[in-house]
Amino acid sequence: MAAAAAVLAGVTLTACQPVKLGAAATVGDQRITVSQLESVVDDWQREFAANPDAGQLQQRLQQQGQQIPFDPDSPIRSALYQLIEIRVWDQVAKDKNITVGRGQVDEMIARNGGDRVIHANLLAGSLPVRYSRDFVRSGLILQAVAQQAGATVGAQPQANQQQQQEALRRLQETYLSAAKTLKIKINPRYGSFDPRQGGIAPMVHTLSKNGTDIR
Repeated sequence: MAAAAAVLAGVTLTACQPVKLGAAATVGDQRITVSQLESVVDDWQREFAANPDAGQLQQRLQQQGQQIPFDPDSPIRSALYQLIEIRVWDQVAKDKNITVGRGQVDEMIARNGGDRVIHANLLAGSLPVRYSRDFVRSGLILQAVAQQAGATVGAQPQANQQQQQEALRRLQETYLSAAKTLKIKINPRYGSFDPRQGGIAPMVHTLSKNGTDIR
């Protein structure tokens, strides 16, 4: 189950407010603090080192040409990207009146190899296992929205390619609309929110007049 990086394109979203002091990002009315983000990364590093499945999966996906984690050079940017993804898909669910129950999450976990497989996937993408159910829930929301948009879920060569591309365009618009509603703002030390770059654009190294990039 992958995040939604593949559907991010086309529109640059900006927010008027600066990032609040001590925040790694603001997503709607929620704040991801720098200390929270650093704690997430600390937990991930410990769990990733102790989980050989995660390392093997990450290596295999990279050999297949997939960009996992989001930023291989920055665990903190990769974790922030995943945390923002979870919140955006939560907003998509609100916008589309999609409800995902505990039973659906349990069923998806069981159908995809159980906790061991889900944990390996999550750790390969730079989040600790405590976000496993959020991760699976986002995947279920993505599937539901894809079906609403008319996209064919899974590899089915007989699917009409033109219809599939149109459905993916609608899925992209749904994601971008939710992201726009949330007015996502990233602390400049981690980059900036830009769907054209797959979520978080690279950092721009500038120095403000008062010597800090936090306003």
